[in-house]
Amino acid sequence: MTVKAALAAGYTMLSIAVATLLVVAAGFTLVGTVIDLIEGAESRAITDAGVFALERVLLLFIIAEMLYTLLLIDAGGRILVEPFLFIGLIAVVRRVLVLTAESEVDRDRSVVDLAIELGGLASLVLVLALAIHLLRRSAASQP
Repeated sequence: MTVKAALAAGYTMLSIAVATLLVVAAGFTLVGTVIDLIEGAESRAITDAGVFALERVLLLFIIAEMLYTLLLIDAGGRILVEPFLFIGLIAVVRRVLVLTAESEVDRDRSVVDLAIELGGLASLVLVLALAIHLLRRSAASQP
């Protein structure tokens, strides 16, 4: 067995292990969400349950996107950057949605703090979107 074949086999085994861990994490998240919603149904306000469910569903989307990204990584050692940028963008949008939903429920939070955090997240969305745009534009211009 050559060194290259051994590295490819090791990479394949590592990819299978990471994919398995991601599937297990998604399963735990899903089961934990259902259990928490059922157990906390009587003691939690419906708006809190909605924010909790939204946060967990968006977390499941991030895990699914990571699993899909893992499938896109080339076995030759080339890592595609664009899927990771999309994961970052999804994570930021998730945080914005959860933050705004929490601000509707929790009125004790300072408006200035909320505006600063939302401004930082909006800047991050713009930077990630610009990076995706530049990456696609540079890929289109290459022969």
